[in-house]
Amino acid sequence: MLAYLIRRLLVSVLVVIGVSLLTFSMMHLVPGDPVELMYGRNLVSKEIIQNVRHELGLDLPLPVQYFRYVTHALGGDLGRSVRSQRPVLQEILARAPSTFELAFSGLLIGLLIGCPVGLLSALRRGSIADRLAMVFALLGVSTPQFWLGLMLIFLFAVHLNWFPVLGLGVGRGLVLPALTMGLGEAGLFARLFRSNMLEVLGQDYLVVARAKGLSENLVVLRHALRNALIPVVTLIGLETGYLLAGAVVIEVVFARPGLGSLAVDGIMNRDFPIVQGVVLFTSVVFVTINTVTDILYTVLDPRIRYA
Repeated sequence: MLAYLIRRLLVSVLVVIGVSLLTFSMMHLVPGDPVELMYGRNLVSKEIIQNVRHELGLDLPLPVQYFRYVTHALGGDLGRSVRSQRPVLQEILARAPSTFELAFSGLLIGLLIGCPVGLLSALRRGSIADRLAMVFALLGVSTPQFWLGLMLIFLFAVHLNWFPVLGLGVGRGLVLPALTMGLGEAGLFARLFRSNMLEVLGQDYLVVARAKGLSENLVVLRHALRNALIPVVTLIGLETGYLLAGAVVIEVVFARPGLGSLAVDGIMNRDFPIVQGVVLFTSVVFVTINTVTDILYTVLDPRIRYA
């Protein structure tokens, strides 16, 4: 187990290094001078542009720039926002809680809806309930989030006035954004959980358990359910990272101040340090979550052992 953890940690470090290379290259892959793009060529003098280039280290050789970028990032210094002149990490930490609240609320809604629907569909295979569950899952997966968010706003905020139009805070303002995100996740979890349960329910050890006289409820809850959850844990780890990175659409629709809207503002304002910082921060969180997910396998299934 220890050897696996060391290998997994090394792989995670390599992934983060690769992401840091990509984020560092963002300024240099954009055609033209990045400082002129950020400030506008005709809006500031050449002296100001040269000073900013010097402050950002853009007048140094590329290897030196990357080394400085990595060493500063390891120390928590992701640069300074061009627009607000505040440290990038400070901007990210101010917005991160909002995105975490949205992502985990959407994930929780997806699990609470998707797993029971998938379980019911598997236990009632071929029935009307099974078909309706799969139609729900298909709609959840295929419906665009921006359209669903607008429809929820129109129905529950404008028409019924149950919730606010803007998705601010963690109370009533979080309901519609989390529901928009959670319904799509529910479709994914329902389809995956159904297929896992159908596979597990056909295993020989469950046939033996039934032959010993165990009730069907006990067979499902004690033996089948736990094994069917293992692939779901994999999807939870992957989707958590995707939700953190993909919350931008929902945050823009509901005017929610999170990492996604921060990245969009950075792109619109040509604030490259902000965009670099958000991408790097999100990738580190994504890698960390997936590493923790792999370790959780052994908790759900003691038969799994990493060499």
